[in-house]
Amino acid sequence: MADEDPRGLSWLLAAIVAALIGGWFVVGPGADPPADPNRPLKLVLAVPASQSDEVHYRRVITRFEAEHPHIAVEFRSISGNYYQKLLIMMASGMPPDLVWMGEGFAEFASRGAFMDVGDRLERDIDTSDFLPQALQWYRINGRQLGAPFLIDVQFIIYNKKAFDEAGLPYPLDDWEYEEFLTDAQKLTVDRDGDGRVDQLGFYGQLDSSLFGAQFISNDGTHATCDTPQMLDYLQTNRDLFARYHVAPSPQQINGAGSDVYTIFRQGKAAMLRAYTWDMPFLREQCADMDWDITLNPKVRQRGQWASSAAILISSRTHHPQEAWELNRMFLSGDFQLRMCEKGGLPPNLSVARRMVAENTRKPANLRVLIKARDFLYAKPRIANVTELFRPFVDACDTVWMGTATPAQAMERAQRQINWLIERHRQRQE
Repeated sequence: MADEDPRGLSWLLAAIVAALIGGWFVVGPGADPPADPNRPLKLVLAVPASQSDEVHYRRVITRFEAEHPHIAVEFRSISGNYYQKLLIMMASGMPPDLVWMGEGFAEFASRGAFMDVGDRLERDIDTSDFLPQALQWYRINGRQLGAPFLIDVQFIIYNKKAFDEAGLPYPLDDWEYEEFLTDAQKLTVDRDGDGRVDQLGFYGQLDSSLFGAQFISNDGTHATCDTPQMLDYLQTNRDLFARYHVAPSPQQINGAGSDVYTIFRQGKAAMLRAYTWDMPFLREQCADMDWDITLNPKVRQRGQWASSAAILISSRTHHPQEAWELNRMFLSGDFQLRMCEKGGLPPNLSVARRMVAENTRKPANLRVLIKARDFLYAKPRIANVTELFRPFVDACDTVWMGTATPAQAMERAQRQINWLIERHRQRQE
């Protein structure tokens, strides 16, 4: 799924491979290979392995080949660490013509790995009803490198039975933090009176976007870990488990021994932070439960974590027009709808409204995904974002474990990230 994408992107391997291939990313396509009239032109499409998604890709390929009998499409479903293997394919001098991209996009885009399709997109695709963010996330240095076919969104799932038993109304889409905290406290229950909580009010953390906090500036030039908004984000989330005892501590999470779906299904959490890629598992594993979804509560502002998935064209393709003809099929409303059936928001709002109107499964409140459109926050689209994010995550862990205050932890993260940014800048000179 879109950005539970195979994004365990190893920055170390990426750096090694990038060093090996050096100028590959900044040159244009090589000379066309000799034409063979007895063989069809070939395009290679690379995507991360997923049995449930493969049928949709192959359906598009079958239709494309039927409409373009002189073109054959080789479909490569890559298992394991997708981004690392893609880098190796590029280093070999035989990059795919079209590639799936999620959060790793900026790492490749910063090296000129993708073709600018701005003119083609404007000419051939009606993007007037696309989410503006959907296009902006794929715009680098004024170059439009593509558009997504799917947007992933974070939300809160809640157990209606737990709310009914507590005598609480179901959460509204525009609720506030105070309402969320009050509900979480009333939903935190010791059923048998043994002094141990049997049902937590909330399982997860409130997203940093709700505080207007992010760990790095949008242009990637400096860390922003030590802002008041970030310290507020850390302290508020720590208070949920350390002060109010409505959320699990890190030790409880690590020792739970169950996935979050099992915890929710067993009634151990009344509310749960979840993502659109969780939908298939929630529908399957919680089929006998009465549950629904809602937006995050407003804390300092409204916000919903978001990411996306797209098919982009390699700047090294020998067949840019043919690759675009295939690429535009992945932007069709039908493909968006099929890929979002399991979970996800179509970037085309007309398609998204159709998805909501035709929905007959849980969650009933699927329209909240469209309501989230005004509050979507993705990670900054900058190169080596995974490398830069690691010190921030490590510093956050010290706050959750109680070994550092938010100010202490973020001062350290700020220093480490700025050092990495400077080192990266020097390597580019």
